[in-house]
Amino acid sequence: MTSPRTMALAAIIHYDCTAHTWARTSAEVAADLVARYPAPREWGVTARHVARVAREKGWSNRLRGSGTPVMQGTPKTFSMDDELAAMDGGRGYDDEELVA
Repeated sequence: MTSPRTMALAAIIHYDCTAHTWARTSAEVAADLVARYPAPREWGVTARHVARVAREKGWSNRLRGSGTPVMQGTPKTFSMDDELAAMDGGRGYDDEELVA
């Protein structure tokens, strides 16, 4: 069962991330909550609290991981194709052979 404080923290996290962006780490969200709102400051909210609430609510995929940079540019599969093509290896098959 979820405590009232956890439910309140979830509401504050949802409001703050909707207003200011979800593309932040749990630590960044916790720091912003403590700076902006009196209740999280009083409760001593940390990155662990934010991460736990996000996990319980299914929001973990919305937040950025601490070691994950913001997605920039080309997806990794495309850059891997370019690297393999530069090594003249490709993926081990000819694209023309796949077309029937």
